[in-house]
Amino acid sequence: MVDMLKGEKAIITGSAQGIGKAIAMKFASEGADVMIVDLDADKAAETKKEINDKYPNVKVAVVAGRDTGDITKWGNCEKMAEVAKSELGGCTILINNAGLTLDKPVHTLSEQWWDIILNVILVGSFNMTKAVVPLMKEQKYGKIWNVSSVAGIGGNAAQINYSSAKAGLVGLTKASARELASDNIAVNVVGFGAVWTRLIQPHEEVEILGQKMQQMKAMAGQSKDSAMGLYKSSIPMCKHRDTPLMPEDVANWFCALCTKEAHYFTGQWMIYSGGMAI
Repeated sequence: MVDMLKGEKAIITGSAQGIGKAIAMKFASEGADVMIVDLDADKAAETKKEINDKYPNVKVAVVAGRDTGDITKWGNCEKMAEVAKSELGGCTILINNAGLTLDKPVHTLSEQWWDIILNVILVGSFNMTKAVVPLMKEQKYGKIWNVSSVAGIGGNAAQINYSSAKAGLVGLTKASARELASDNIAVNVVGFGAVWTRLIQPHEEVEILGQKMQQMKAMAGQSKDSAMGLYKSSIPMCKHRDTPLMPEDVANWFCALCTKEAHYFTGQWMIYSGGMAI
């Protein structure tokens, strides 16, 4: 721990597990106070305990559960900003990480699945940005990172909802960056390639907002080893390592880009994919 983020106050959405948890853990290890936002209250509590046990000197706030952790509802996001101010003393970093996939070919994609993906990824990121900007304006400082995907550039078959939402984050980012630069608030977007989390691992169904939904996944029915091999074969840099990007890789990248030394950087659309998209 070298305190690269000491004094920062970070809200990370979707941070009870996966990429979001890895970011929260890394930020805390570098001295940042963090807020865990998630639909899963039990996993959020476990993550909070893990951070408290390892890094007792940082503050950890939690807003989680189906009623309070749902970022698709503006009122929840407004309250999250209030909690950040009261428990952390403000918000200097927002990572709009929350996301999911519900895959179907366009001619069979339901309106419900379209709405869920667009609402969580795009509307949720807008809601959180709108909620924290007043805090950042008061401070005359802030960083916002929106988490997109290589699907937002090239599109993915059977993921028209996901690809559309991730592409929409680019417009949200660039407009926000132009608007907020005068208040010393930097806004950027990163498109990740394959990151080895539960979202790209083989599974037949996922629970979203209390409902079990069957998915059409390219990797369905395969073993994790087989799926890992297929992802690795599509990533040029993977020949130098045993796995695709891992959540910890993403967390390390965010840590470097969220330091004060990187603050002049704004309005940019970056790709971090090991050459999966060039």
